[in-house]
Amino acid sequence: MEPKKVVIIGEDPFLRGPLVQALSKEGYRVLMATSRPAPALAHCVSGHVGQINSTFCDIFHEAQLDALFKDAYAVINLLRITRERGNRTFERMHVEATQHLAKSAKRTQVTYFLHLSEMIDFDRATSKYARSRQKAEQVLTKTLPTATLLRTSYLFGHGDPFLESLGTNASLSFFVALFQDRKNTFFPLHVGDFSEAVTRLLGRNDIKGRTFEFLGPEGFSAKEMAARALAAAGRKNRHIFSVPYTLRSTFACLNHMMPFIEPTYDLHRLKKDDPHIEGRQRLLADLGVNPRVFSRELPGLMGRFRPHF
Repeated sequence: MEPKKVVIIGEDPFLRGPLVQALSKEGYRVLMATSRPAPALAHCVSGHVGQINSTFCDIFHEAQLDALFKDAYAVINLLRITRERGNRTFERMHVEATQHLAKSAKRTQVTYFLHLSEMIDFDRATSKYARSRQKAEQVLTKTLPTATLLRTSYLFGHGDPFLESLGTNASLSFFVALFQDRKNTFFPLHVGDFSEAVTRLLGRNDIKGRTFEFLGPEGFSAKEMAARALAAAGRKNRHIFSVPYTLRSTFACLNHMMPFIEPTYDLHRLKKDDPHIEGRQRLLADLGVNPRVFSRELPGLMGRFRPHF
C-alpha cells in the first residue's frame, strides 16, 4: 500500500523539523512546500530514501498549489511571520495566503487541513500581527469549514526563539528585557510532543471543523520561565525586567527593525486556576502523548549558554 501524502507549508525549521520526524515515523510520505527548498533538505534524513522531499511552491499561484495538493491526504499549514519585510506583510502572509491554501484544498478535496494558530486574546489584541492571525482564522473557517485549528500557548525546544534570544542576551549583558505580559501564564509544550499530537489527530473523523488547544503540564509567568532558563544556563545573576505595557506598542511598530522581539503581548491571559486549563492539558493524554516537563528539559536546552571560564 502506498504511503499517504502529507504536505507541510511553512519555512520555520523549529516547527517543521520535529513535525517531519513525527510524520515519517508514522509512515507518511512528507512533502515540504517552501519558497526555499534547499534548507528543507536537511530534514530528509529523518526518514527512508524518498519518503521526505522538499519542493518550491508559490502559495499565491493556484496551478502550483493544485498540483501540490493533488492526491494529498493532509495539508498542515505552519506558515507565519513575526515581522513584516517588503511584500511579506502580515495581511499577505497570514490572511491572503491562508485563503489561497484553503481554496486549493477545497478544490483538490484534501481529506484533512490543519492550521497552526496561537491562543491570542483577540478581544484586547492591538498589534497588526494578532489582528492578522484572527482574520486568518475567520477566512479559513469561512472558506473551508472542515479545517482543523491548532492553538498553542508556547512551544519550546531546540531552536526556540524565546530561549535562544534569552540565552544570547544573557551572554552579552547583565540585563534581560521581557516583552511578555506579566499577568499571563504560559504552559510550555515541547514542540516534539506537539508534533506527535498532530500525527495522532490525523485519521480521526471527529477533528474536522474543530479547534484544539494544546497546553503543557506546567504553568509559569514569563519572568518565572526566564529565571529558570537563566539558572539552567548558569547565569542567575542576570537582572530580569519587563518592558511596560505603554511601551510595547512602540516596540511593535519597530518590530521589523528588532527581530528578537516576538509579538507575544497579545496572547490570551491564561490563569493557573482557569477551570478550562485541566481539560486542555488532558487532551494530550487522551491522544496518548506523555508531554515533557519544561523545567526538566531546560538543562539540555540552555547548556550551550553556560559560561566556559
